[in-house]
Amino acid sequence: MRVTLEDIARLTNVSKATVSRVINGNEKGVGEETRKRILEAMERLDYRPNLLARGIASGKTRTIGIVVPDITSPFFPEVIRATGDYLHSEDYIALICNTNLSPKMEEACLASLIAKRVDGVILTSLFEEWQEIHERLNKYGIPCVLLDRKMKRMPVETGVFVDNEFSMFMATEMLIRGGHRRIGFIAGPQHASTTRERAQGYRAALEAYQIPYDDSLTYYGEFSIQCGYNAAMALMQDNQGCTALLAGNDTLAIGVLRALKTLRIRIPQDVEMIGFDRSQLTDVAEPPLSLIEQPTADLGEQVASLLFTLLRGEEPRERILRLESRILLRGTTRNVG
Repeated sequence: MRVTLEDIARLTNVSKATVSRVINGNEKGVGEETRKRILEAMERLDYRPNLLARGIASGKTRTIGIVVPDITSPFFPEVIRATGDYLHSEDYIALICNTNLSPKMEEACLASLIAKRVDGVILTSLFEEWQEIHERLNKYGIPCVLLDRKMKRMPVETGVFVDNEFSMFMATEMLIRGGHRRIGFIAGPQHASTTRERAQGYRAALEAYQIPYDDSLTYYGEFSIQCGYNAAMALMQDNQGCTALLAGNDTLAIGVLRALKTLRIRIPQDVEMIGFDRSQLTDVAEPPLSLIEQPTADLGEQVASLLFTLLRGEEPRERILRLESRILLRGTTRNVG
């Protein structure tokens, strides 16, 4: 049975208002002996205050909404874990919303978080541009920090991102310097800012080495194993002459590996490949995948830190943080570069 303020008040023979002041740290007018008696009663009855109700009364719920498009993606759980550790250190909890790749679900999640009076939102949006539902965050004074994907027309762009363009430039350059000229790029969905930036890096590297861009070597699709499989099958069976492949994320890369094995193409002897992200999927792949390793833990910590700067009412030194990744060469490349 849940212990209430009334139980504490009855045991200590004081008013509920006095008990409430002690619980909330507003002890003005409460004698020291009374305060000790109330605290002892709370311990004896194992009283646990309703933090949500306490937060609403003070204008804070000590909750943060985290909205992501696909919780099954290997990328997001690792970032959220680091974010959750930061929130825990600040005595906050996370309400995690998975939009399941649905813009309508994203709208519903944000509406629910607003109704629950979260103190802030960390958002990876499916929308390319700031929408009315996002504007409601501003209306109710809920700070929002973007994670991984950018949005156009955000009133004051605030977020933490990886330098996707430069990362993909480096990976493409490595393959070029290893002698490759027909490099297939298996990208993610075209509406995602991360995909566009990585495609820009790929094209920039080709241009830097005076290799003509061939549109038929770029394959767009969802971040999924099946899409990676279909893309690799198409690129390798259509006489494109690809000797190297780039994959836009872990799940695409696993699909690519499956397709190459189905076609009995040796990796890396016949075709080299580099993926993007690092998760348990790529660590247990055979051969181990060479990849662009994103700083997932740092992303999670930095996005939470930036949000808390806003929650304190402070102006951050930088509202847009771009983190660097690194290339990890393993079994799907022949020590290119």
